[in-house]
Amino acid sequence: MITFVHFFSRRTTKPLLASLLVLSAMVLTIELSHAQRVQPMVFELATLGNESSQSLRIDNTTQNPLTMEFTASKIILDEFGNESREPADDDFLIYPPQTLVPAGQTQVVKVKYVGDPSISQSQAYRVSAHQLAVNLDREKGAGVGILINFDTLVNVVPPKAKANLVVSELSAADGENWNLVIQNTGNKFVRLSTTYWDVSSTDENAKIKPMKIDTVGQLVKNNLVAPNSSMRLSIPAIASFKPESTSIDIVGE
Repeated sequence: MITFVHFFSRRTTKPLLASLLVLSAMVLTIELSHAQRVQPMVFELATLGNESSQSLRIDNTTQNPLTMEFTASKIILDEFGNESREPADDDFLIYPPQTLVPAGQTQVVKVKYVGDPSISQSQAYRVSAHQLAVNLDREKGAGVGILINFDTLVNVVPPKAKANLVVSELSAADGENWNLVIQNTGNKFVRLSTTYWDVSSTDENAKIKPMKIDTVGQLVKNNLVAPNSSMRLSIPAIASFKPESTSIDIVGE
């Protein structure tokens, strides 16, 4: 996940010049988002041992040095899968916590989980790489500040943790959408985009053939389902199927 936090230009008395500066900032933001990469963006960590750490690769393919700082936050989900966060820097050792990546070079940052090793269910986090604001034209006094966040998804998983997703409710919201309730009775966070859905009908008279949906990520707005919890969501109605006679089995993760 990449977030463009803000850009600004210093006040100018010439409206046309101000408009050009704003346009330039937008173009520069788009270019920077492609020129600076953090990999991997999604990964899992064990609670202990060698697999409790991961190296992040920061690529700077621009012609300017890139200053980054790193923070960690715990993901909190509501019943609709909307995400909020709370600081969790104490759960991770990130080294170096700040770094300067020279133009055209790569920096490796190590992320290690140092939180509670006895957790009984997995916990999802964001480890965020924040680009510090820079002034692009100090001499001329027409600076543009750009701040970009790269948010990685980290799932800390205890031994043998598994997800188990079940569609417990299915109904028509309107003519174009269905309401679902998905229960995760397992002890592991799961991304719906890594699953596929087997859809079938119990209506014998309709003669509807079972179908497989392997593009789940395009159906849902929110992606994460927490362990031992439920998630309410809306999806486009599945053509030819009626919700009251439809069964959806969620497979894989």
